Amino acid sequence: MVLSEPAEHRWLLTKRSTVETLPIGRSVWPAAVLAAPVRLRSRIHKMTEEEGCVRERSDIYHRGETLLVWRRRHSSLSGPTPRPNPFAHDSAPAIARETVISSRGSPGLLWAIWKATGDIAWSRAPAHVSGVVVHDDLVYAHAEQRIICLDASSGVIIWETPSWLAPIGPDPYLSIPARPSFSGDRIFIPSSLGFVTCAEARSGTDVWRARIPGGNAIVSSLLVADDRVVGAALPSTLFALDATDGRLVWSHDLRSFTVWRPLAGMGGVLVKLDDRVLLLRSEDGVIAGTWSWPNQKIGIVTSGGNAAFAVRSDVEDRVLMRQRYALAVSSTIVRLAPGGATSWELPSPGPSPSIILDGTSGYLFEACGSLGIIDPLLGRRRCTVVLEGAEFLAIPAVDGDRIYLANLDGEIVALKSPISQEPERRP
Repeated sequence: MVLSEPAEHRWLLTKRSTVETLPIGRSVWPAAVLAAPVRLRSRIHKMTEEEGCVRERSDIYHRGETLLVWRRRHSSLSGPTPRPNPFAHDSAPAIARETVISSRGSPGLLWAIWKATGDIAWSRAPAHVSGVVVHDDLVYAHAEQRIICLDASSGVIIWETPSWLAPIGPDPYLSIPARPSFSGDRIFIPSSLGFVTCAEARSGTDVWRARIPGGNAIVSSLLVADDRVVGAALPSTLFALDATDGRLVWSHDLRSFTVWRPLAGMGGVLVKLDDRVLLLRSEDGVIAGTWSWPNQKIGIVTSGGNAAFAVRSDVEDRVLMRQRYALAVSSTIVRLAPGGATSWELPSPGPSPSIILDGTSGYLFEACGSLGIIDPLLGRRRCTVVLEGAEFLAIPAVDGDRIYLANLDGEIVALKSPISQEPERRP
């Protein structure tokens, strides 16, 4: 069904969608859009009235209430949580077999929710939680610059690394700056003194430990792919170790600082810098491609197989609490193509969207206040979901026909996927 006049403002809907509409002026708008936060709603309106490009809008708008499975907020989150960094991967929920794991940074909260009912399974309060990842139904929390391994269903601690705050003073050797990474039954942990530790994931028992040349602090999580362990270290080094024994394979100076975890994609290693994205060959670290846009900053980069996507943003200088920041004012999602080109570009309804490529469905998921689902082949926003009283900024977590999102106030929301019956998209 196509909603009528004016023609340049048409919204394409399908029979399967549940949409209420209200007339506004000469256009007919989905009521779900009207429930959106004012900032998001004004951006959607501006895109419709001024940009006039069908591909920048959604084929379908859904009221989130029609897709809602449950929503849960921990009792300790009595007030609004600090606004999360929209570029922070760590703020996304983590998916275990029967539970969804959520975390809050300071003063610190780690809690699990049963997928089936939305009830709270367990909670703990480690200080300064900065990330959580699930592997083989175990939860690995990065808190207080150490790793805590817990059972995903009970919250029982299985093992943990020692505190870096030793009785005789801080010990940087024990300080862990980022979340661990995994390959099979092995866990890979960086340290602030330039060490990489490979251990048994279920027991924490060391397999090998190696120090990168110079011993400078490692500042990123590690990528484990193609028998390589790749990470970023101060001041601007990218290194690769052999995953079997920790032997150095290559090391290069990027001449630009980064704390972002390298990604596997497009046949090599993708590295996000503030002003560009690099593609390096995994075998020797030689740069094979560069993407950059003048006077724009790079947001989240996500990849899967031979496909990679990035957020580029126009920024403006703002002074907050006597410090100068470059804040995004508008953003565009792009699909990277060989030779520094792009296959398509799609404006986002809000600045600094969080994106993730779901490996199962093949769709690209976008959180920018609302939830967007993008066809990665066409660069077209297939669906937009708006839930009253919710603003989603963290990266969505997709688990089959369920989507889990973190609300701005710390609430976790479970939605039925509006594309669960759609054919897979293989970008």
